Amino acid sequence: MKRAVALRSRRLLLVALATGCHAVTLTKTPINNPQRHSAFALDGSTYVYYAPSDLSPADWVIYLEGGGECETRADCHQRAASELGSADYLPAQYEATGLSDGILDDGAYNPFHAWGKLYLPYLSGDDWLANMTRPADPWADDDGIAKPLWFAGANNFIAAVEQWLASLPAPPQRVLLSGGSAGGQGAYFHADRLQAMLPNTVVKANPQYGWFEPLTDRYPDWIRGRHTDPSVPYPSSASPIAVPAWTLHNISLMLPTRCLASLPSGTDPMRCSSTPIVAQSIAVPLFISTNLFDAWTTDVQEQVPQGKLGPTIKADPKLRYLLTVTATAIAGTVANASSRGVYDRGAFVPACLEHPMDWSDAGSASQHSPKLGGCTHAEAVASWYFGTSVCERRLITDVEKLTVAKMAVMRCNWGRFKLVEVEEEAPTTQ
Repeated sequence: MKRAVALRSRRLLLVALATGCHAVTLTKTPINNPQRHSAFALDGSTYVYYAPSDLSPADWVIYLEGGGECETRADCHQRAASELGSADYLPAQYEATGLSDGILDDGAYNPFHAWGKLYLPYLSGDDWLANMTRPADPWADDDGIAKPLWFAGANNFIAAVEQWLASLPAPPQRVLLSGGSAGGQGAYFHADRLQAMLPNTVVKANPQYGWFEPLTDRYPDWIRGRHTDPSVPYPSSASPIAVPAWTLHNISLMLPTRCLASLPSGTDPMRCSSTPIVAQSIAVPLFISTNLFDAWTTDVQEQVPQGKLGPTIKADPKLRYLLTVTATAIAGTVANASSRGVYDRGAFVPACLEHPMDWSDAGSASQHSPKLGGCTHAEAVASWYFGTSVCERRLITDVEKLTVAKMAVMRCNWGRFKLVEVEEEAPTTQ
């Protein structure tokens, strides 16, 4: 599921161009000395980033691309021979509009349209966490021999930011760090690191649809009246083992230092690869964007069966699960993480059944952001970033007031419900 996000972002480019939107051109820029930071794509090609020719803006959006996890040996090598794992497959230029789900767009509907735009392609399949200084094979104990691969997402982030910063005529005044899916995870993991690299810059972070791992009973257990063992990781979407092999064998990770320091003694450090855990310790101002029913969470982590929902909560256990288990977990963990301070944290959590998220209700035909408190996703992030009172800081769907009828008419949910007897009924426990 997350892997498809990178391909989707390229398709959005075609949509944006078809609308006639003016778009800033971003140029492929290789790291000058990749050996210094071990900045390489999976296949060993030199890491690249995309930046505009005009480096004079005082304010910048840094966007981390998403695109899933590299999980099995076959999966990783398939990635390494594609745009998901090799800089050699990436084009010389991109248009900024369409690369993200809206935050990089150049249309006036985007509150950050006039800012400089730095786009970091994923290329590592490691959730932007690994910091290997040599290629490795996490499956060395398996039968067969395969070419070692570079797991260097954290290295690539640091190298790209350092080189971009050195290329600017002056340090930026303000930076918004964002990203989607695995890129959203990367934004959580590196928000404080970016502030340390830019000590005189106002740095804020808006990770989007990367809010994974709020612990819940998974649907197969819930439907049988059992509790899920929280010590058992969720089954991966592409791996025969519980978690991606690169987190277990021969791979070093740059886990967030503030998160590691906050863990109780004896806690597994890998808890700091969970974004709801990491978010608790992030120091920079943070705005959490996620759907209440993020499709990767529901489909992969919670294992909710596919198919249309409804027509009623009573008739559909999947719908009952989503409203009583998923919604409670997501809304609760986001509310908890976004409650620190009045102006430094915020959230936007609409009741959408999709992955990723829409940014605005203007611009290209693909943009259908729902509104919470009268504000779109873009308006909510802008109000938080600029410290205005246009939108409330924490816009989280009220689970207790959520009904099937309200969900079914949301444009982000069109086609997801059976069009029969959609009724106004509140969720009930099993």
